[in-house]
Amino acid sequence: NSVKDILSTGSTQQGIGNGDLNQIPIFIPPFTEQEKIAEILAAVDENIEETDRIIKESEQIKKGLMNHFFSKESKSKMHKVKFSDVLVQLKRGYSLATNSECKGVRYLTSGNLLNDEIYWGEEKYLDTDKPLDNCLLKKNDLLINCVNSYEKLGKVALFEGAPEKVVVGFNNFGLEFKELINPLYAKFYCMQDDFQTQIKRISKPAVQQVSFSGKDLLRMDFYYPSKQEQDKIASVLLSINNRVKTEIKKQEGLQERVRALRTHVSAPARGGQVLVPRTRADRRGALVRPDR
Repeated sequence: NSVKDILSTGSTQQGIGNGDLNQIPIFIPPFTEQEKIAEILAAVDENIEETDRIIKESEQIKKGLMNHFFSKESKSKMHKVKFSDVLVQLKRGYSLATNSECKGVRYLTSGNLLNDEIYWGEEKYLDTDKPLDNCLLKKNDLLINCVNSYEKLGKVALFEGAPEKVVVGFNNFGLEFKELINPLYAKFYCMQDDFQTQIKRISKPAVQQVSFSGKDLLRMDFYYPSKQEQDKIASVLLSINNRVKTEIKKQEGLQERVRALRTHVSAPARGGQVLVPRTRADRRGALVRPDR
């Protein structure tokens, strides 16, 4: 905030005037604490770099496996049908006003699909007397986003059940598959590059967005192997997918630790000093031990 406090307004941008930077107070803890903080930050930075490496390697492995399992050669050995052939029901919610006061049934919209999972933090409810047969979700229904920006269109998530009634929103489709299809296999199938490219290809402009219809989806090709092979593919991809998510959570925790340490460093420490360097000599002196 010290930097923001001294920002001066220019013709097109804000900036710091000559000499202003020298007026910013620098909080320096005792030298022994500086050493401890530096050691901790260095160790955390190394862990973040290592975690980032693992995430990138795991993502590459995941992409390679997806490309292998859903390659043209692999698909040539599978059953080829239309989505309409493997679905019990294609569900879509009403385009009605929602509320956040827990009135009605829980309503999952595009904002609830995040990182191929359902994000429950965005709470919306639909209070209506209309029948819910065409949009009430069942466990293992697959959600596919059908109205969104071009970049976000096609997001997927598997509905794993909930203690309350939940309906799919108007911006998503809910896919209830027949027993011959493993829903988790279907999820990864819909995450593959080729399927996502096809989704983008059949999309049409909407109001500041793009969308695709249920008829378009039902006409799309769907490839599937035996149930045993589906289970194997789903298990392998789930394992590597979970590894990526675990490392991402670990990285987020490390980054939060760094932010906490920086906040601690920026605050006055007991036994330390507050330096306001004003001259070149003072600025050089600010880099030495405060107890000297």
